[in-house]
Amino acid sequence: MFRSTTRVSEKCIACYPRIEGKDPLTEGEPMETRCMTACVGKIRLQGLVRIGEDGGWVEDRSNPLYYLVKVAKVALPLYPQFGTEPNGYYIPPRWVPRPYLRQMFGPGADAAVEKYTRPSRELLAVLQLFRASQTIVFKYEIVEGKKVFESTVGGKKWEMFNDTVVGYDKNGRKSPGSWSKSRGSSARRSTTTRSEGRIRDERSRGHGQIESPQPGVFVPGARVIVSGR
Repeated sequence: MFRSTTRVSEKCIACYPRIEGKDPLTEGEPMETRCMTACVGKIRLQGLVRIGEDGGWVEDRSNPLYYLVKVAKVALPLYPQFGTEPNGYYIPPRWVPRPYLRQMFGPGADAAVEKYTRPSRELLAVLQLFRASQTIVFKYEIVEGKKVFESTVGGKKWEMFNDTVVGYDKNGRKSPGSWSKSRGSSARRSTTTRSEGRIRDERSRGHGQIESPQPGVFVPGARVIVSGR
């Protein structure tokens, strides 16, 4: 990894102090790690979540990581039966045999795949935040648009809307590049900032891999990484 303070590549230290917002190059804003920002597949989301005195996540409904892991429950820990509670979460890939997915992600794998295959209006919008900005997104909001598509997926009705999702940094400012349309896969650059959470969305048939001690989430084959604060 490249360390701005020494201006040389060193052993990975999770890009400290870049994530903490203390890197002189980030102007005080918590930023995603270098490997996250370099992900051309836009399958990762990284950020921070608040940790309570009991060691658990503090409820934060508008944090994209909290939503993916705790609300939508499409981002799952790897091998939960071991009780390791990693900070990296994955959205199970759709093309892998279900018995293998259950072994890797537990009994919630089937529900996660179904939700991702036919995403809700909010889930589809949040997924557009993947790699929309280098700044960590702490909060998001959805500006609803008109319905643009309707189809049948898995024998059930599914609708798509031309919504816009907006991400905000830790100071409540719009994150640069975090405005994104739910319709389509392209993101519209703007002056917004995202919250502290990381999600890796592997839309390919591959598997996501846990890369750091920070919590995160992944899309079918995707991954999310999160850090406590």
